[in-house]
Amino acid sequence: MGLKEKIEKLNPYGHYKKENVFRPGAYNPGLFELDMKKLKKLRPEIFQSIRFAVASNVDSKSYIQMQMNDGDIQTAVVVSTDPLLVTCHTEDMDAVVLQCYPTALGKARGWELGTRLLIGCTYNGLGPVRKNKDIVPGPYANPKFKSFGPILVDLYAADTAYLERKKGEIPEEMWQLTWNMGQVYMLEHPGLARNGLALCFRDAGPIDKIRFNPKAQLDV
Repeated sequence: MGLKEKIEKLNPYGHYKKENVFRPGAYNPGLFELDMKKLKKLRPEIFQSIRFAVASNVDSKSYIQMQMNDGDIQTAVVVSTDPLLVTCHTEDMDAVVLQCYPTALGKARGWELGTRLLIGCTYNGLGPVRKNKDIVPGPYANPKFKSFGPILVDLYAADTAYLERKKGEIPEEMWQLTWNMGQVYMLEHPGLARNGLALCFRDAGPIDKIRFNPKAQLDV
């Protein structure tokens, strides 16, 4: 096996290029470069030299970097500005989760109702994986997946021009579906959302009890 073949074996997504156009219903890796400065401002706890023993490997710099590069591109839409709530959709589970962020973050970025965002999704489905309670798979869900954890690419992408180009490739129907499913979620789960600046696979909890890291710098 030559060097090229060894590299391709280690990186199964190497044949994807940034020039590839988004394909609905298919795997679309983000290939986004993580801006470490942005990550450090919003998630300073990840950069602590000593972390609690309960810290998960899915809440690390390397995992987030993997999500940005390998994570499946999916749609997200702002459905509330105060509190700041973003509905995140996945085709693979035909479902959405709701993520909550500091209201000041949305104001700093000029996000409004209906603002379109992108997420990078990773999925759990092998072994004794706990199903997330806030996910209700739809009729078109892939049964092999038990949960998904989205990361909001808009917060950490280094190349914003590439980010906007990928948004423009996504069909209008997918954005509308994400908005509609977000409205249904809020009706069926009033007052519940995930902490968008915490573990990506965390279940939803009461919005009024969500606490963000006070050291996070929101003007990014």
